[in-house]
Order: sequence, then C-alpha cells, then structure tokens
Amino acid sequence: MIRSSLNGHSVGRVRPNPGWHMKRHGHDYHELIVVLRGSIWVKDDSYESFRSHGPGSVLFYPAQCYHTERSNCNEPVETIFFSFDGGDLDDDSIVSVYDSRGRIRTMANWLWEDKVAGVPSLDSRMTHGLGLILNEFLDLLENEGKNSLVSRLRQYMQTHIGDKLTLDVLASEAGLTKFHLIRKYKLETGSTPIEELRKLRLEKARELVEETLLPLKVIAMEVGFSDEYHLSHLFKKYWGRAPSELRKRRI
Repeated sequence: MIRSSLNGHSVGRVRPNPGWHMKRHGHDYHELIVVLRGSIWVKDDSYESFRSHGPGSVLFYPAQCYHTERSNCNEPVETIFFSFDGGDLDDDSIVSVYDSRGRIRTMANWLWEDKVAGVPSLDSRMTHGLGLILNEFLDLLENEGKNSLVSRLRQYMQTHIGDKLTLDVLASEAGLTKFHLIRKYKLETGSTPIEELRKLRLEKARELVEETLLPLKVIAMEVGFSDEYHLSHLFKKYWGRAPSELRKRRI
C-alpha cells in the first residue's frame, strides 16, 4: 500500500463531542485515523451505508477518497489523526484494521504528547514514528487479509441484513463454534458478532430514514428488526434522536 517516503506530515486530535460530524469531503493528502475512545461512523463512496469503528480501530483514508464522518452521540469518539504525503496506493477506498497489539495507539499518543510538549526534534520524531505506525498498520492488514473472518462475516451480514441472523447462523457461516466465534471476533474487532450486526442494521436504517420516505415499519423489516417500536428505541439509544427527528432535519 505505502511504498515510498513520507513528507508533509502532521498530527491532530478530535476530542469527544456528541455532535461532531464532517460532511462528505476529500483531501489531497492521505490520512490515518486512530480511534482511542467511543465510536465513529464512516461512509465513503464505495460503502452502501455507514460503518461503525470503535476503540482500537485504525482507518487509512487515501488521498482523494471522498468520505463522510460522524460521532456516535452516545459514545462520542476521540481520535488522533495523521496527515501525510507520499506513497503509492493499491486501494482507493477506506481500509481499516484493529490494533490488537495496542502498538499504534501507544505510538500515536507518544507523537501527540511530543507535539503538545513542543519538543525540538518533533519533525524527525514524526517521520520515524509515523513510519513505524504505518509498518504496524500494514503488518496487521497483511495478517487480517482481505478474506479474513471479520471481512467475510461483515459482508454476509450486510448481504442478509433483513434476514433472521442468530449467533448459531453466524457461527455456522464462519465454520466455528459459537464460543470460538465470539472470542475470535472480539479479539479482532473489540465487539461481538451480534453487537456488530446491530450496528450494521442501525447504520442501514439511518441511511434509509435520512435518504428515503419509506415508513419506519417498512425500514424495520428491511434491516431485520422485529418492528418499528424496537427500531425507534434503538435509534434513541444509539443516535440520541428519534427517527422522525433525523428525517425532519433532512427535509
């Protein structure tokens, strides 16, 4: 993915703010987002709906990749982000990994603390530190692979999002016992398969609420919830607003 030298790099931080959001935009530079706390909802032009990324997630945005971001209002996101030039890319859409060893978060915090402290050698530290972070990112990406358990199950969930998907069904699809599926999935993502499924359904439901005039009852059926009352309850829990409030904001 990234094969050449780095330059023009910088580091910044997004503090927890339930209302934080970024409308669809792109940059001339690459960006690496390290999620420290809370969760961020992200959508680029290759996604059918928003995807949620929690603590430990690391997202790479290639230059000219147009995307939309928003914080989960109940779990406000906090991130450290890096921007930089240079590198030949194999991907033109967002790529993410889970920082299972915690190394990226540690190095990101070190570089941020150095910036705040104003250390004299910040530029050389940034070059070296960001290079180590990107190497760790690539190592995690290579180990996870394009056809990893998480990638395959997420794709299966999205394809069958309106179906009755239980842990038994997902374990069968993964070829694992329920216990081993939960353990392996949580190790790679920080959440369980059922928690992930609920988030994916809510992402798709929010998209349908904001971009269509479908009745809530129909939307609930489309994304696999039992009824509109259950969906409305989860909307308020995750988004802090009823579906009708979100729809009014878009009209």
